[in-house]
Amino acid sequence: MGLQDKIDEIRQKPEYIRIRYVWMWVSISMVFVVAIWIVSIVAQNKKNTASEITPNPQILEQFKDQKKSLEDVTGQMKSGFQGQGNLQNQN
Repeated sequence: MGLQDKIDEIRQKPEYIRIRYVWMWVSISMVFVVAIWIVSIVAQNKKNTASEITPNPQILEQFKDQKKSLEDVTGQMKSGFQGQGNLQNQN
């Protein structure tokens, strides 16, 4: 029994039966479309998450520069406080 035979068989059935076939195939098609939609949303979210995790090299370099700058300032402040402590001890 081929597809054309099945279509002819359905055409001979009453209208309410043909309407059932139509809604059945609409439902099956919608399930298929929604499944593809959900898979694509999940894939897009994974892609966005992966790109958020991968750091930008320029940003990393800026952070390294800022870290070095903060370490320099911290070192200067420590030596300044130690210098003040030495001055107070001498007085």
